[in-house]
Amino acid sequence: DCPQKSECTKSKNNRQVTINPILDNMHKQVDELLTSDLGIQLRKQRSIQVEGAFGVIKEDFGYIRIHRRKLKNVETEIKLVSLGYNIKKYHNKKLRKKLS
Repeated sequence: DCPQKSECTKSKNNRQVTINPILDNMHKQVDELLTSDLGIQLRKQRSIQVEGAFGVIKEDFGYIRIHRRKLKNVETEIKLVSLGYNIKKYHNKKLRKKLS
């Protein structure tokens, strides 16, 4: 029965908005943990260690998306991509040792 309903929504049915206080509390806890000193340090480490690997996989391998369905198949695909990344990394390290 809101007088501004026509400005907020184009829906002809009645929409309901529900607020989950448990989920809101969880979000607050996550925000507090991420903005703590330890959380900031861990996020910095993540960007150093993990983001580079994803960048190589996406850019160098041309791997943009997962093509499988169902959890088991997705896990297998991710493991194969990760294995390929690790083999490439190992091979490059072995070559550098040989050249030096």
